[in-house]
Amino acid sequence: MQLPPPTRKGTTSEETLLQTLPNKGETANAMSTLWLLSNSVSDTAHLVHYPDGDFDETTPYELIRAYKGELQTLSARICLRNLSLEVPYTYMDPAKVENSVAI
Repeated sequence: MQLPPPTRKGTTSEETLLQTLPNKGETANAMSTLWLLSNSVSDTAHLVHYPDGDFDETTPYELIRAYKGELQTLSARICLRNLSLEVPYTYMDPAKVENSVAI
């Protein structure tokens, strides 16, 4: 916003509204930034997805396998819940969460 919001009702005109909005360049920059940050990339690694060679010992391997099972159960519960929603909430579904933040 280029100007502070109005403090009294009825004092805003179309001209003051247009002066308050950011210019086209700033709007385009904001939109392109949001678009870039909201699109998934081709090399996405999902939660608890490790290359096979990272863990050869039994204990970490079993813990990771158990944790993956818990996440799959949670994901299934989220999918069932979303069936009854008009707009499904998928943002915290473990099947869609990335292993790390890569911006």
